Amino acid sequence: MRNGWNVDVREAARKIKCPVLILHCERDVVVPIDQGHLLASLIPDCRFVQLNSENHMPLGDEPAWSRLVAEVKAFLQKPAESLVRRSRLPLNELTARERAVLERIAEGLDNSEIAASLGLSEKTVRNHITRVFDKIGVQHRYQAIVRARDAGLGRAI
Repeated sequence: MRNGWNVDVREAARKIKCPVLILHCERDVVVPIDQGHLLASLIPDCRFVQLNSENHMPLGDEPAWSRLVAEVKAFLQKPAESLVRRSRLPLNELTARERAVLERIAEGLDNSEIAASLGLSEKTVRNHITRVFDKIGVQHRYQAIVRARDAGLGRAI
């Protein structure tokens, strides 16, 4: 338990890229309300709702429970407009060469195969991939593949 209480999630919270709903009981005796506010302040697109309860999790027979259920339902029913904006791939920000590299990533080619198909060195391909990942907002190849395929790239596979 000591390890669990000492986990620092601040860095991870800043990297969240989807809408978040935090529900926190104002008199929570397990986690102080200021910790809930701190976490919410670190997460982009976070909605913080303070519930009138002293329990860590509201019980089904207290008024905070119906508010909790209503807030969760409303959150899940609301279209995530900011998520839709983020999901658009900024292809217009890529150079022709970067787009060609991304196309081949979406086709499932590895760096040596991309280099051979474009007549480039593997180091040059790695440099392009670094810039592409930065421009499309991903950290891993699998994320780039998913985003590129969602945008219609990689159809030659």
